[in-house]
Amino acid sequence: MRKVKEFTGKVGAEFMSFLLEDDTLHSAYYSHVEVLMDNGKKKMLCIKDDAGLKGIAEGQTRAEAIKKAKNFLKRQEEKQRAASKG
Repeated sequence: MRKVKEFTGKVGAEFMSFLLEDDTLHSAYYSHVEVLMDNGKKKMLCIKDDAGLKGIAEGQTRAEAIKKAKNFLKRQEEKQRAASKG
């Protein structure tokens, strides 16, 4: 399993639909961030969010999903700064 080496700062959102267990369709924009993996490859990854229906950060609009991705990157930068100070 590859590990994330660093975040590139790029964000995005993808519209996806899921068929739920009760045979209803759930559609939303899902937040993505671009990362550089430890093997040197760039990937767009979904953001984990336990509050989300599928465990992925989502928004009803593309702008909302991108805002969540930017907030996620901001939190990650703060964690990295705190870790480097400690």
